Amino acid sequence: MDEAPHSLGEILDTGLQTAKRALRRMAYAGLALLAFALVLVGKIDTRIVDSARSTVADITAPILDAVSSPLSSATEWLGDISAIGDLIAENQRLREENAKLEKLRLIAHDLRTENAGLRRLLSFDPGPTVKSVTTRVVADTGGVFARSLMVHVGEVQGVRKNLAVLSAEGLVGRVQNVGESTARILLVTDLNSKIPVAIGANRRRAILSGTNGPSPRLEFFASDTPPTPGALVLTSGDGGVFHPGLPIGIVESDGRGHWTVRPFVDWDLLDYVRIVDYGEDPAIAIARERR
Repeated sequence: MDEAPHSLGEILDTGLQTAKRALRRMAYAGLALLAFALVLVGKIDTRIVDSARSTVADITAPILDAVSSPLSSATEWLGDISAIGDLIAENQRLREENAKLEKLRLIAHDLRTENAGLRRLLSFDPGPTVKSVTTRVVADTGGVFARSLMVHVGEVQGVRKNLAVLSAEGLVGRVQNVGESTARILLVTDLNSKIPVAIGANRRRAILSGTNGPSPRLEFFASDTPPTPGALVLTSGDGGVFHPGLPIGIVESDGRGHWTVRPFVDWDLLDYVRIVDYGEDPAIAIARERR
């Protein structure tokens, strides 16, 4: 029995498939013939092959160079970024090392300054003492006493009120208030400070009064003869508060008939002080026994 006739679409589709298979076979055959021809030409005349290779190289070289140049630049850029990162890390390490060295330098400077201050202080001879204690100034206090200092020693260390306070250069002041482990020092420049002094070689008596400024003033002279500028000012020992002969400063004139004293102590560099207990004056002890 015969099959039913095919439709027009099926006939066209069958024809296209057959044509594709035929074209594919022809392409394979053509490629094979081309390869064979190239091999045959290469065997027959190498100059043609070399010329073709040169032509291909000439064509592709600019393309490869254009492609490789950005890649090379990118590689160098990445290398520069890596080098910059290494430099940043090295710089940070050097900064930290420099900070440590700077800290060590400051510590060494403080120790050197401290050692020099202590050496100067120990070289000063305050005379015959019963007891003394050296301490560091820890605070500059205000309040009622405009010119006073706080030190970290007190009754525990044997500090008493009105004891003389010295630096390596001379008299700093006297102990004003005493706590268990702290004390306040009233400076010779404080407005509340009144110190009997002896001026020059003739030991002329006067009172040194603080002004809250850098230079205390000389008052209440024992004679009408003015002091000589540049004369040495020492404690006189009158009143029994200060031991006689403690250096204070040099006489200066303000040009208006007033006389001041330029203290030996450099207040800006005052780090260490020595609190000195001379003990009770023998004359005072004898007077007490006769009562």
